[in-house]
Amino acid sequence: AELAPEPCPSWARTQFANGALIDDALTAAGPALPLWSEFPLPEFNVSTLTDVRGSGSILPVQADGVNFLTPPRVVITTDLDNEFDDWPAVIWALLGSVGDAPSLSVEAIYIEPFSFRWQTVLKVIAYKIEQKPEEEVSGLEAAFLAVYQTTLDNMRLNGFTPQTWVETDNHAIWCPERSIAESLASTQRLVGLLAQAGGDDAEEIAALADTPILAGSTAYLTESDPSVPLESDAVSDLIARGRAVTDPANDPLYVVCIGAPTNIAAALLQAPDLVQKIIVVWDGAWPSDDETHAATGSFNAGSDPLALRVLFGSGVPLIFAPGFPSLMDLQLSRPEVEAWLSGRGPVSDAIYTRFLANPDLQPYGIGEYNEAGTSRIQWDIGCMVPFIAPGLLTTVRQPAADIVQVAASCNGLFNSCEGVRPSYDSSGSGGGGVAIATSCATPNLDGASCRDGYFYPADPPRPDLIEIQVYWGIASPTSIMRDLLVKLQSAGL
Repeated sequence: AELAPEPCPSWARTQFANGALIDDALTAAGPALPLWSEFPLPEFNVSTLTDVRGSGSILPVQADGVNFLTPPRVVITTDLDNEFDDWPAVIWALLGSVGDAPSLSVEAIYIEPFSFRWQTVLKVIAYKIEQKPEEEVSGLEAAFLAVYQTTLDNMRLNGFTPQTWVETDNHAIWCPERSIAESLASTQRLVGLLAQAGGDDAEEIAALADTPILAGSTAYLTESDPSVPLESDAVSDLIARGRAVTDPANDPLYVVCIGAPTNIAAALLQAPDLVQKIIVVWDGAWPSDDETHAATGSFNAGSDPLALRVLFGSGVPLIFAPGFPSLMDLQLSRPEVEAWLSGRGPVSDAIYTRFLANPDLQPYGIGEYNEAGTSRIQWDIGCMVPFIAPGLLTTVRQPAADIVQVAASCNGLFNSCEGVRPSYDSSGSGGGGVAIATSCATPNLDGASCRDGYFYPADPPRPDLIEIQVYWGIASPTSIMRDLLVKLQSAGL
């Protein structure tokens, strides 16, 4: 097969999105993409929910007993087919909504887009360089290849290359449109397995198989025209449910996002009044006061930087679970899933099978999660902890943050890209105009601008956000995994 997958329809403005490389002069930048940091946000009426709550907390369960109505109403927005950790997270949330004392009430599940195209196209470029005769490789090409050589070598150790991505229609080359279709089908199958429940709560659990599952945005805000609303069934449903909230101080709608925040951002742009009605729980990035790591340096954050900017810039009440390092304690290994899940029931087997064939291994060229002495981080399940196991949390209030894009003029994908960003002032008074020289870790596919963004104190100030840290890991005696396993096994799932 030609190493040139069809272009993503929603990425028409992105010069190199089709991965076809482009034996032309990549050292020359194409027309620059509009900077996602320059898109004007609408006027949001900043939520006063944190003030109305008295204690200032937007957590569903608080140590001081000032709680929302029980159980909290929740919708989940997930990129389920992206990687393994969404699977146990979604199931744990659903099983937590049954019984005599439910921890939450899951009203709907939305499908979030994902795509590795903005990352894998660079690996495709490196692979094509690698296939050229050595005497035909320029110095710039050799330097570019050196960045990705280890990744290409690891990919071969695991039995695949960028060529096999195309030949096998691999998840690594899917466009956001395709990811929505695949995740929708997988979520329907996974949730449908709950109909086979047994035990005391069998009827109630089986009813969860009918949980509404709605397709979300088929494009990222960052790669599309942000002035055109991203309409989808999920976004429409979120707006309707949010606007139906009549008592946000005591009965808000929680939106738990375990993927890129595209659906939430699309809804907020179309319905800015949602900031008064909903509370968002989202995982990704680094802590909001971290000035050394790019906020966009995780998959959930970096996939759609404009959506991330809308999420933080809107002032919507936010419970933020930094992926690094806060959720890195949530580790799960192959011996554990074999002992605890394999052969235990239909849902357990589905989660176990997904762990063994976790598809995100291929875009990153790694396979160690199935090797001795290694484990897999369960980031997304951390977003359910505030509802189901709040005793495993510690929280801190942080000043609201904006996302500032690195200002860089790049000169093609083969060249290092240097730029500047404002300095971070933890007092919240801004950086005084001081610029910090910054290397661009992720150039845009136009070859002319930088995709990276960093947290920066909100200007003007907005209500604080809540950052959470999950303790004790996933496999301690009173842990997340034990609670999930008890629920699965008591239902024969």
